[in-house]
Amino acid sequence: MEKHLMAVAVKTDASTRIRRAGANATLADLQVGDRVKVVIITEEDTTLTEALNTPAKVISARAGKSSTPAPTTPATPDYQIPTT
Repeated sequence: MEKHLMAVAVKTDASTRIRRAGANATLADLQVGDRVKVVIITEEDTTLTEALNTPAKVISARAGKSSTPAPTTPATPDYQIPTT
């Protein structure tokens, strides 16, 4: 699996589970520089745009490497997001 680092907006709702360092957390507990994994469940033929408009099921975070500064501007993905 290829890894891409970029900034994206993620939708949440009341059923989104949030974890940080293996414990239950809130969005306010997440910190700049955290490594975050987001699980969004969609149908097989869902576009990336549609998926990013679907509330996340799980957001899990862990502290990032302290030597890596957090980006000050959103990263530009190296692919085009399809529009519908």
